[in-house]
Amino acid sequence: MNENCCLAPWYSIYIGEMYVKPCCLWSTNTNADLHKWSDLQDIENMWNSEEIQRARQGFLDGIFPKQCHNCLQKIVPRKNWLDQKIGNYKDEKDLTLTPPLKPIQVDFQLGNKCNLQCMTCGSWGSCNWAEDDAKLNEINKDFDRLPLPDYNLDVSKFKDCKEMFEKIARFDFKGGEPMVQNSMIEMIENLVEWGYAPKIILAYVTNGSYINEKIIELWHSFKEVRLILSVDGTFELFKYIRGYNFGKLVENLSVYDEIENVKGLYNVTVSTYNFLDIGKINNWIMTRTFKRFPCFYSGGELSFETNVVNPPYLDVKILPRIYKQKALENVKYYNHSNTSNFVKWIESIIDIPRNEKMLKLFVSFTKYMDKKRGTDFLNIKPEYTDLFEEYS
Repeated sequence: MNENCCLAPWYSIYIGEMYVKPCCLWSTNTNADLHKWSDLQDIENMWNSEEIQRARQGFLDGIFPKQCHNCLQKIVPRKNWLDQKIGNYKDEKDLTLTPPLKPIQVDFQLGNKCNLQCMTCGSWGSCNWAEDDAKLNEINKDFDRLPLPDYNLDVSKFKDCKEMFEKIARFDFKGGEPMVQNSMIEMIENLVEWGYAPKIILAYVTNGSYINEKIIELWHSFKEVRLILSVDGTFELFKYIRGYNFGKLVENLSVYDEIENVKGLYNVTVSTYNFLDIGKINNWIMTRTFKRFPCFYSGGELSFETNVVNPPYLDVKILPRIYKQKALENVKYYNHSNTSNFVKWIESIIDIPRNEKMLKLFVSFTKYMDKKRGTDFLNIKPEYTDLFEEYS
């Protein structure tokens, strides 16, 4: 199989409130492009649609489909991660253009219910952003913060779809914040009831702020639980970005660390807010002593594969060269070998010129949020003072 081939269109399926697609990064141009569904037959039609068939053939011919644009903008293309995630369960030599509707990995986009309002998020990912998105859009359409209504995946539709999930090896839950979603509990109860749990790995992208004892009890029935914890800073910077105390994250991490079948890793979403602190964040990760979140596993390259590309004014590529140099120096200062890919990525973008329009939006957006939340970004990162003065 050629190196450009991604396994997602064959073995992965991403299910949201009204649509399905091969993976979470699969992009569509308009709402008309979304595969809307109401029952299992709709999902099967998507699985065998001409669009997905063309994508599969394109991959076999060594061509990335246009819908993979978002993936290719990542620090490490998500294809590599999907291949690792799916390849553990399926031999790639079995690829065909017409697989049966028996995915082995599924993503559930549970909805935008969340208990936080993180600086790099929006109403697409947290219901707490709707009001501010509306106000920001009124202030300046260039913020592109069109508010989205609350939405939740109705998993009761899958109550009688036992056969659809019989081959599942990994089940990913995303939000919003999955730990506060009752629909997630309902779905894993289904998997336990159907007898599938012992062979399934559950995976969560979580902000780590909430412990749900009922979920933990259900986890014991599953083969493994993988927790991908969002750690976008340490101490004051973490609180600024995520909105709650760093100590609470560490406390909850200690609770998860005692669960026998948990395997954890950290995910750092790289943005204009934490770009200068990546080395410091990684040093914290690499010096932890947790049993189930060990640095040799969690501190790997996977910690630095997520970078903000939307909204573009939080994308680090807009920054002046001097900030990219500082970020590079910060990472190299700690001299941890696991950041080699991240260093190469910074070096690949260092000569991209500053984006004047996006920098003005970055400063304006940050000032709006600081006034609203009673915070001050420059108190935490004074290194940005000159930039804020220039673009205020």
